[in-house]
Amino acid sequence: MEKSDPNLGPARGLIAKHVSMAEFDLTRIAPSAEAGRWVENYWVIEWDRGDRPVYRQENLPHPSAHLVLDPQAGSGLFGVQTNRFFYELSGKGRVIGLKFRPGYLYELWQQPIATLTDRHEVNLSPLGVDLRALEAEFVALSKPAEMAERLDQHFAAIEADEDAKAKQAHDLVQLVEADADLTRMSELAAQSGLNARQLQRLFAQYIGVSPKWVIDRYRMIEAVDAINQGEERSLTELAHRLGYFDQAHFTKAFSALVGRTPQQLLAQSA
Repeated sequence: MEKSDPNLGPARGLIAKHVSMAEFDLTRIAPSAEAGRWVENYWVIEWDRGDRPVYRQENLPHPSAHLVLDPQAGSGLFGVQTNRFFYELSGKGRVIGLKFRPGYLYELWQQPIATLTDRHEVNLSPLGVDLRALEAEFVALSKPAEMAERLDQHFAAIEADEDAKAKQAHDLVQLVEADADLTRMSELAAQSGLNARQLQRLFAQYIGVSPKWVIDRYRMIEAVDAINQGEERSLTELAHRLGYFDQAHFTKAFSALVGRTPQQLLAQSA
């Protein structure tokens, strides 16, 4: 079941979302205005599968880094994950995460965010937190959402110089997410006022992945969400809407990332 602050909207990118929501509880919490400079949301996943088989959760990650407290699989600061993400749920457990706003982590981390891509870091001294202490505190809490309050207080109190390029990078990611018709890097470059090389450097330093990756990922999230919602449209129409030459090219790209064809996901989501 999903329980989210209404200001956040529904979670996006979960593969076969209605199946997933029957296997665990997802709570998403909005940050305070002060912590919201850095934080997009906090999320808590809880499950109790008893003796039921392991459930493999899959989703398409966004271009965001996450601070994760996970006593089962390992905690840390996780950079952007470029492939689909897997997590196996068994027995009883819980995980909390802090999703950073794209672009703004650089103001705290002060290293190119591309150095975190597809990896994680356990030394979080640049963020002013002790990972092991946070994890122990999380384990001891009876209500895991209370950890979101603890994290919010910490990030709300941070003072750091504002970086105009962080805002620029963030705003460009938001533009890509919001504009489903934006399917080419040349279009993003034109709207940003930057040339392709400048745009690449900006995204490597502040986002962690290329502009093309961000465009392609959000268009694939659009596709997964459309299928999850059972939209009445042909796959050919969906492919063209997302900027693919034909359904065959769309199906190939979709299958490589999602691990099944659009038709198979449609059947799974029915």
